[in-house]
Amino acid sequence: MSLAACCIALTAPAAALAAVLTAQVPLQPATEQKASPRGGEMAQGEPKSPSTPVTPPAPPTAQVAPTSASPAASTTVTAKGEDEKDDKTGFHIGIDLGNSVTTPTFLYADRVDSDYVGSDLEMSASYAFFVKDIKLSASAMGSISYEYTLPDNESARRFSWTDLRFSLGAPGLYKNAATGISFSPSLSLTAPITMESWSATTITNLGVSIKAGRSFGPVGVSLAINGSKGFHVSQVKAARNSDARDAQGRLLQVRRPDDPFAEVMGTNTSGSIGGSIRLSYQATEALTFSMSYSLAKSFKYTIGVDQFSPKGTRSDGSPIAVGTGTSDRSTFNISAGYDLTDRFGISLGLATAQAPLDPRGRVRFPFFALGNAALGVTSVNLGLSAAF
Repeated sequence: MSLAACCIALTAPAAALAAVLTAQVPLQPATEQKASPRGGEMAQGEPKSPSTPVTPPAPPTAQVAPTSASPAASTTVTAKGEDEKDDKTGFHIGIDLGNSVTTPTFLYADRVDSDYVGSDLEMSASYAFFVKDIKLSASAMGSISYEYTLPDNESARRFSWTDLRFSLGAPGLYKNAATGISFSPSLSLTAPITMESWSATTITNLGVSIKAGRSFGPVGVSLAINGSKGFHVSQVKAARNSDARDAQGRLLQVRRPDDPFAEVMGTNTSGSIGGSIRLSYQATEALTFSMSYSLAKSFKYTIGVDQFSPKGTRSDGSPIAVGTGTSDRSTFNISAGYDLTDRFGISLGLATAQAPLDPRGRVRFPFFALGNAALGVTSVNLGLSAAF
């Protein structure tokens, strides 16, 4: 999912929410997962465990709202964005405390596997500077999270963290004089520091995105396209063979002697492509409403089909075993944010992350989980944020 001058999550203040115009869309497989306000993607581009909440990435920078004593104050409210070229440069820090609860927590008390109440702390540092007449923004971002409900992930850990993400972007690199549309490209890469990335043998995940945006008075509109490419030592997530033995001399792994892996847990994601649209409305200098929708498609590494692959077919006649696996994912978010001060803000939002089609191939309602509500793909999010 991003370039940033200073990262504020989806639960960022209203002005920061408008800054999502340069955010990168998350690129992840479309497995059913719980949703949360956490911005950020699995850095290595791998699917998280079903108990790990996932939602759209956080806006990369915070925009400070003009006050009545500021020279920028005006009686006319216009949509805020980070694409406008200005002279603001230097070092910035963003901190966001997000809190979320999935809808099954209070709608389906018997579905303990889908309930989730948790918090996450996201931190970012960015440096904005000019190279000749081009404004650039370099940033680094990471987060930690804690689940209050009983975790149902594979490791049963309440505490988790994300891979580090580094990005370089050029907000408002080009603005068309005739249409008023500005274009903002960005590049990103990740540093694998999580156990999930180590298990997947991730080296890094490279991403590229370009966003086009325009303001119509208090209304802001943006479209973005992006892609990513994962790099791994192995194409599969697997436990490698080991000669480790217990005190009685027995092997700790059950495996075939000629197999380099003791257990295969899935195929790594080779790459992703996606797109998004976002609308925002600047009601006042302090209050902003925003809505976004994104689609992403992920591609697994090509393993191939041989004589040992399953020969069965699905109900539509397509084979069960395919050489290259794919998955789709849609993400919807609607939120309202309010600037408490020039540096602190609060926001409330609703997020839904799910596969766009159900198992029968029917289009799912994108704004809220209906038939699959018990899976925990919709969450209510409350956040506090600070920008320095």
